[in-house]
Amino acid sequence: MLAACNSTTNLSGFVDPNYRGNYQTKNILVMGFGIPIDEQKALESTLKQSLVNYDVQVIQGLEVFPPTRDFSEKDIYQIANSKGADSLLIVSTDVRDVTETYSNPVYIPGNSTSYVSGFGNSS
Repeated sequence: MLAACNSTTNLSGFVDPNYRGNYQTKNILVMGFGIPIDEQKALESTLKQSLVNYDVQVIQGLEVFPPTRDFSEKDIYQIANSKGADSLLIVSTDVRDVTETYSNPVYIPGNSTSYVSGFGNSS
């Protein structure tokens, strides 16, 4: 199960309709793309702690793929294989946005929980 704090999390995947196996990963390489390093560390660490309950060993992407270097897709697969990973989980973000809106306070007589002091003629 994957969860996020945003109600618009989209998870997608595909399973070949002819696949009838009962595959269970034992060593998974977890990588985060498009997220700040501190969030990637937290993601990889959380998945490592969570999946140990299912007898799954997690190889954290930041330990294998330093963000100071570029890796091709072929490099990633070769390195993952050499580290003993039988599965690769890539988590990426899409449309990260923080929106802040300021609305001026509005006083509605009889409905507001505070009061407005006025000076002069209010008619």
